[in-house]
Amino acid sequence: MKKIIFLVLGLGLLAAACNSQTAAPNPSSVPAKTPAPSSVTSLALINNSGSTNALPFAIRIFSDGSASALVQSNPGQDFKAGTIDTKNLLSLLQKAGDVSKLKEHCVKSVSFGTSTIITYNGKTSGDISCSTTGAAKDLYDFINQIEQQLKISANRLQSATPVK
Repeated sequence: MKKIIFLVLGLGLLAAACNSQTAAPNPSSVPAKTPAPSSVTSLALINNSGSTNALPFAIRIFSDGSASALVQSNPGQDFKAGTIDTKNLLSLLQKAGDVSKLKEHCVKSVSFGTSTIITYNGKTSGDISCSTTGAAKDLYDFINQIEQQLKISANRLQSATPVK
């Protein structure tokens, strides 16, 4: 039964990532465990669709460099301020401009292909994992660094040590 639920959720996230007409993911779907100070705002939301062998995950990044990560069927994890290099992330997002215009398509395995989308400034990108050049590729590469930094694996959040 769990495999069916995971498959349905993964297919739903994949469809959302591939369909530019789909509504943007709700940033409140990845809540912080502790209330953030009023000066700290949500900067970006990263969603990965997962696949047959990888669970979907979401990372919500805040303006102070803190983050909340959630891998399906695992408890979420919060990361303290300064964990994420928001200066670099903002620079990449500004270089990309309107993220909803980042829409490259590529052929992927139905079973093993994943899609990565980012929501920023109220707009959601298409799948940026297909990008091979430009701002979308730079953004995707940075997101991969964040995944490694937060130690998000295909199946769970591991104990992460924030980088200072």
